[in-house]
Amino acid sequence: MARKFIRRFLPDADQIRAHRHLRMFVRWFQHPSLWHINRRGIAVGLGIGLFWAFMPMPLQMVPATAFTLIARGNVPAAIAGAWVTNPLTMAPAIFICYQVGAWLLGVPVHDLNFEMSWGWVERELVRVWQPYLMGSLVVGAAAAALGYFGIQLLWRWHVVRAWERRRKRRVQS
Repeated sequence: MARKFIRRFLPDADQIRAHRHLRMFVRWFQHPSLWHINRRGIAVGLGIGLFWAFMPMPLQMVPATAFTLIARGNVPAAIAGAWVTNPLTMAPAIFICYQVGAWLLGVPVHDLNFEMSWGWVERELVRVWQPYLMGSLVVGAAAAALGYFGIQLLWRWHVVRAWERRRKRRVQS
């Protein structure tokens, strides 16, 4: 079942509550729906995490967790969704967000001759921040919608398939 598969990869709620850096937030993490593995919780958590994964900011897990607490989604799913953009996938994500933003705003895509200097960042950021921010919002919203509805559909498909297997076993018996 999907719950058993997902539960293998998630930490125990008590371990997270006992973590020394998270002790001050324990009262916010008490609601049981934040840790339950169900279709709605996983879909909400993953959707929120995927949205924040594409936002141009450090520590995307913090706002992903905060918004998941408000929406009562699954916190581990939100953190996993936020880690879609990690140090290995950050460069392609930035490129895609910039391309999408430039296309939506109708501005030409600039060739970036990369230099490892602060001056280069200051010069180039002025030219690309608007398309990059627009692309980040649109790609983040699209990823959130795909994650949310994708989990809903996959979960439903899995449940229907399990019911059909049980029905076949009863018929054969």
